Amino acid sequence: MKSDILFQKQSITIKFSQKPPRHVGSRLIELGFSTKDNKSFVRSKKLAQNEHEYLQGMLGHKGLGMAYIPAAEKGFILDTTVPDSMGHEMHIAIRKIKKSIGQPLFDYVAGKLDYSNDELVKALSCEQIDAVSLAIYNIEKRHQGIIVGDQTGIGKGRTAAALIRYGVKQGLQPVFLSEKPNLFTDLYRDLSDIGSSALVPFIVNAKESKTNIMDKSGEVVYSAPEKPTQDRIINKQNVPGSYNFVCATYSQFNQPKKPAKQQFLSAVSGGNIIIMDEAHNASGSSNTGEFMQDVLRQTKGVCFLSATFAKRPDNMPIYAQKTSMSDANMTSEDLVEAITKGGVALQEILAAQLVSEGQMIRRERSFEGVEVNYIELKEKAAQQADTADKITSIIRDIIGFQEKYINKQVEQLDKIAAAESKEVETRKGTEKAGVDNIPYFSKVFNVINQLLFSLNAEDVAEHAIRRLKEGKKPVIAFASTMGSFLEDMAKPDDVINGDFSIVLEKGLDSVLRYTEKDIDGQSEGKTFNISDLSEEAQFAYRDILKRIEKASTGITISPLDLIIQKIREAGYSVGEVTGRKLCVQYNSTKKGNTTALVLNRKKENTASLFRQFNDNEIDCLLINQSGSTGASAHAIVTDKVPAEKVKQRVMIILQPELNINTEIQKRGRINRTGQIMKPIYDYIISSIPAQKRFMMMLKKKLKSLDANTTSNQKNSKSQLESDDFLNKYGDKVVRQYMLENPELNKALDNPFKFEGKDGDETPSEGDASKVTGRVAVLSVKEQEKFYGEVIERYNDYVEYLKQSGEYDLEVEVLDLKAETLDRRVVIAGKGGRSVFGNDTFLEKCECNVLKKPYGKAELEKLIQKHLEGKDTDAIAEEIIAAHEKHVQAKLNEDLKEIEIKYKELVADIVNEKPFQKIPVFDKAAQNAYLAERTEELETAKQEAISRTHTQSENRKNYLNSFFRFFRTGHGYFYPALSFEADSSDNSYCIFLGFDINPKRKNPYAPSAVKLRFAIADSRKYIVLPASGDTAKEIERIQARSFQLTTSQKESLINRWDEAIKAYTSDRQIRYIVTGNILQGSADFSGKLVSYTTKGKGVQKGILMSEAWSPDNGDSKANAYVVAPIAKLQKHIMSLRSGAAINTENKISIVRHYDGNFQVIMPKTKSHISIYTDKDVVKLLVNNRDGFEMVSGNMKASVTESNMPKLLQIFGERFSLSVKIPRHYFDEYLEKGSTRTDTVDSLTKEAMELFELDKMEFPERLAKQKQSFQKSKTDNEDKTKVLKLVKLRAKAILILQKQMRNVAGLGSHPKIKTIL
Repeated sequence: MKSDILFQKQSITIKFSQKPPRHVGSRLIELGFSTKDNKSFVRSKKLAQNEHEYLQGMLGHKGLGMAYIPAAEKGFILDTTVPDSMGHEMHIAIRKIKKSIGQPLFDYVAGKLDYSNDELVKALSCEQIDAVSLAIYNIEKRHQGIIVGDQTGIGKGRTAAALIRYGVKQGLQPVFLSEKPNLFTDLYRDLSDIGSSALVPFIVNAKESKTNIMDKSGEVVYSAPEKPTQDRIINKQNVPGSYNFVCATYSQFNQPKKPAKQQFLSAVSGGNIIIMDEAHNASGSSNTGEFMQDVLRQTKGVCFLSATFAKRPDNMPIYAQKTSMSDANMTSEDLVEAITKGGVALQEILAAQLVSEGQMIRRERSFEGVEVNYIELKEKAAQQADTADKITSIIRDIIGFQEKYINKQVEQLDKIAAAESKEVETRKGTEKAGVDNIPYFSKVFNVINQLLFSLNAEDVAEHAIRRLKEGKKPVIAFASTMGSFLEDMAKPDDVINGDFSIVLEKGLDSVLRYTEKDIDGQSEGKTFNISDLSEEAQFAYRDILKRIEKASTGITISPLDLIIQKIREAGYSVGEVTGRKLCVQYNSTKKGNTTALVLNRKKENTASLFRQFNDNEIDCLLINQSGSTGASAHAIVTDKVPAEKVKQRVMIILQPELNINTEIQKRGRINRTGQIMKPIYDYIISSIPAQKRFMMMLKKKLKSLDANTTSNQKNSKSQLESDDFLNKYGDKVVRQYMLENPELNKALDNPFKFEGKDGDETPSEGDASKVTGRVAVLSVKEQEKFYGEVIERYNDYVEYLKQSGEYDLEVEVLDLKAETLDRRVVIAGKGGRSVFGNDTFLEKCECNVLKKPYGKAELEKLIQKHLEGKDTDAIAEEIIAAHEKHVQAKLNEDLKEIEIKYKELVADIVNEKPFQKIPVFDKAAQNAYLAERTEELETAKQEAISRTHTQSENRKNYLNSFFRFFRTGHGYFYPALSFEADSSDNSYCIFLGFDINPKRKNPYAPSAVKLRFAIADSRKYIVLPASGDTAKEIERIQARSFQLTTSQKESLINRWDEAIKAYTSDRQIRYIVTGNILQGSADFSGKLVSYTTKGKGVQKGILMSEAWSPDNGDSKANAYVVAPIAKLQKHIMSLRSGAAINTENKISIVRHYDGNFQVIMPKTKSHISIYTDKDVVKLLVNNRDGFEMVSGNMKASVTESNMPKLLQIFGERFSLSVKIPRHYFDEYLEKGSTRTDTVDSLTKEAMELFELDKMEFPERLAKQKQSFQKSKTDNEDKTKVLKLVKLRAKAILILQKQMRNVAGLGSHPKIKTIL
């Protein structure tokens, strides 16, 4: 269903290409749209933000973005967008703060940074002024901070630099923390751009080249002090006045055993400002993370720079220290648990709430009007597949050669060397030809990457030449130069075979290397001589070598050089921004030529190359990500290029990045502020599945970003998108797939290191990515099979998660039309000014029933359809017979392989090193060795046979248990829809048969066998593959249905209408957690949704399962309320002797007979920060020794006078809470609480201001463009006049020189100087 949304000043119009489904039309009418033809819908009233999000979710228009309208009154506007999910809140929040400040933001920032108006305009754009003003306001008024999540190209670095300047102007020495030391130079560049290059940094990292700060020309301007000086400053914990600010990487503070630097940071951070670059990598829940929390707590304020701030849930407590999240009634553990459970969906809500508090800002660069083309080389598909298969076949043979012959030799040498106290191992990087290493560093991955790069090289060059002939300027972008290949195999002035086959030859030779290590740990590199190997191994080696020699691949070893040479031969100039040391020059770029000369490559200055490109002195530029960070190649006017000669930029992308942020950063090189033409992006894609699928996943990820782009390529529009399974669910699916396909797992060299243990099934982050990095070593056909089957299983699993309400990668939009019948506080907020201090409510609502189960008649038809006229028992017996036949055939095949394997091992005994060391004449010793080894191998063979029989029998019985238990048309108990893991409620279900595809290679792999059920609740119908999480669900159905007799199962359908009664009505009672959703996420396991209401627009909440009741489960929501401990101070102080109160995290406060209080808590990791807190210890009776361990718990006494202060710290710093009876809450805490749902006056004023700014924004932009054009024209005129003046002056001086020469006076000394 294709639709277009048109936003106009007075209306919103939605146009469909065809008549939409009835439910879509009715929802639009409910939202206030009108229609005449049921294809075009118009609404004159403005959409509220939540209605806007609901509309987009319903129509699938996600992430279109709205224009960002700066609140800063003056300055350059970057013309950016804001994500839809936070746009309205962001605009209102910045204007609320503007109203609170009581002066123009421009003047406010100019004053704080000590700038004149002109200086501020030159230093910061309007967007950056907004971010800086938010940061300063939060630092000064709230002693908190801000998260700057701007996309690349908006200026996070400028914001950081401005805050360092601000801190210095306030008499502070701000601290800048980052992930990598090279970012210190980036910071200096930003400081220079805002006129603050004179600020001197104290660098905490050791003095070395990578920590040096360099200017644009590469000259070192600042470096770390010498070690003695640096150590003295760190140990004194005081930065000398000669330094203006501090620079360090996070790694400097993660060594608790060397506490000097941690103590230094803690000391200099007190009352100071910290800027945390890439804050999402700060350190999580580790000891360093807890240390950083303590550091941040004592600062004046913080600026977190991170485009993906909520990427790691364990980092949330760090943000909570200096944002309004600290207002939530949640401990650090609760916060981490909530974000982990809520996933991406909760992260979106959390971000929107931080934005509404003025503590987060994110702007993105608009891609509207940009042309994006996905160009698949379909006509080359067969040729590329043939080349790839030829090469990967040889790679697999090299891996097999090492496994079969070399590894055995190494093991034998290791046994012999053990007696000499030596250790032998294959040379690092040669094992499995690199397959068993981390994909990005493994040799095979690099070879495959080089292969995919080389396959497209010629087409990329030809495409670039076409673009050049069109008058455009191409920038060819790639991820890696593959320069190390060349450096490993040749030196300058060598004449080499430049065909890709040389890479394979080198790979074969590399597996012969091994390392011998002596008792002192000294290593010596050695190489097996071919003649030392068995005759069979020698034959295998020569056979591979012969195939390599024949396999003249026709593709280049150095694709970059081929591209450069072809473009230059076409008459165009090329610049290369990489760090390569060598390059090659081919005798000819015609096909078939492979001879090439290796040359030294002089590295050119990056800034100079980009300048030449922008000045039209270079036609085409080749860049990689690392070589071009921060550089600009967009279409701009320069001193040498007037507007009419500026050419449109085209980025031709060979190797895309699946990390969206990195890909956007790469795109940003040619799409930047100040351009006079929008760029074009051409993605060149081979038909090799490993690359094609990668690109298809990327395309789907970029869908929201590219929503407003155009394309002039037919295949861009027709090309399929592939579901992106590189996420936590894909990790689980891929791991299960590898477990079920041992042959594939072996071919990819056991990427997860399966050991036949229970832990093999536990997924890890990045599992899917790890395997896809190796799949390219397979044949093209096998690659496509892998992707096809994995994506099918992934989609099945996602569908199951959605049905069971567990899918959390996005917020689902539901048309509930919820009407609140009752609303109660379930978690009382701590109060305060922010949304995070609000209460969490449980609402009892009457809601629409969105999906109804099958009726009995409809279900009976389905059963008959699946029975196909057969008896249900007969169907089961057929399936079991086919399954057992398949299992037996597979068993016979496996046993045959075992026999062959051990037969070869026995035959090879005579080639073993120990046997060969026995003198030829000692036949008795030889026979004894042969007998002993034969017996060893026979024992190992019998064990392998026994193990294979057992595994085969277990797998057969596992599926047969399902085939025998489930009968088509029979009824069973299905676990009721609940988010509680231990729920025992059931729904009726009817089994609708097995789904097995006999055409598959392994049709009885558990994940390929699917069970279909009709369910007597809103889930209606579900398909469960017999593996992974869904297999556990099937086992739960079995466990709950064992007590049913056959007659009960057969007759259950007769009670179907009664079972579905509650779900066939149009409305039903549901419970929704609303208000402070973050606070509720830790305690309530439901589904995060966006839902419609009756009369209150669209809201977000946690929808509890249909079977959930507030009277059941741990929460007992009707009986209890979770309240902050600080609100219970009066109650705690009035406790009688011996009475106690217990917090949610198991801390007991007991009133002692002597009038004091005893505080008792478990000695666990989560409590360490509490019982070791300095301020807590100060309040104890024994404030010298602190808490004492008694019976495994930490125990201390507190006087009555100190107890209120302790409760305050427990509440504010550690967010402790207590579950109290509802009647007590209603009587003592609820009374006197004032809440209002009305919009406050400040928000109203901000909304009015935003409306005014929106009206003025188009005029501001237009004036800026006119001014920009005028300044360009003026500059061009000035340039022409200046050139004319210079030419005239030169002519006069030449004439004067000639006249003086004629007069015999010689040259005037000044004339000589001028000339």
